Amino acid sequence: MIYAGAKGVAADLVTENGLGRAVGHDATEVAAAMRAAMEPAGLHDRDTGIRRRSDWARAHASLGASGRAAATWVLSGFVRNQSR
Repeated sequence: MIYAGAKGVAADLVTENGLGRAVGHDATEVAAAMRAAMEPAGLHDRDTGIRRRSDWARAHASLGASGRAAATWVLSGFVRNQSR
C-alpha cells in the first residue's frame, strides 16, 4: 500500500501497522515508492504481505470489527471514558 498525503493519522496508521509506505503528496516521492514496491525483493513477499494486510483490515478496519466495537460499547451501558 502506498499512502500519499499529509503526515498525520492516516500516514501513521499505514507505517505503524506495517501496511505499506507513507510518502508526501509529491509525484517524485510517489513514483519512488511505486518503483520500490515493484522491486523483486518487494514482490517476493507479495503474497505474505497481502495476507497480513487482509488479516489486519479484517481485525481492525472491517465492518465486522466496527460492529464488534459498537456492540461492546452498547453492552457496556454506554460508559464513557471517565478520565476526560
